[in-house]
Amino acid sequence: LVFAYNNVFLAATQFIAVNPLYPELQLPLTPFELTAPVLGLLLVFRTNTAYERFNAGSDAVWEVTSRFRSVFRQLIGYLSSPSVPHAEREAGVELIDAMCLFHGWLMTAYLRGEPGSAKQAALLRVALGMPPQRPGGGGGGGGGG
Repeated sequence: LVFAYNNVFLAATQFIAVNPLYPELQLPLTPFELTAPVLGLLLVFRTNTAYERFNAGSDAVWEVTSRFRSVFRQLIGYLSSPSVPHAEREAGVELIDAMCLFHGWLMTAYLRGEPGSAKQAALLRVALGMPPQRPGGGGGGGGGG
């Protein structure tokens, strides 16, 4: 399709160039010469601003990810001790699974600019071993380590 368009356009411009019935049109160069530097600076500033915003977002994502990894390492180091009871080890593995789910949802919500859904919150509560939240309930149950 593009090839056909280019051939038609090329044929038309060659016909107009060799046909003396059509006048030759010329545009003055002064408006282009005056506006080109301004447009160039505008594009540079917009590009720099976009890059700065991307860089700030990228830094925030890496900060969150590195903190999750740090918690993972600490938890795995604690769980690898032979003195940790089996039930506590299983709970730690479930916590790691829940954190992986949460990290994925957090990054998706951040990058897309969407809030998390109620379904995701319910799944996270199940993954953390918390009771499901009742409608209209306060949903207590903080936890600390």
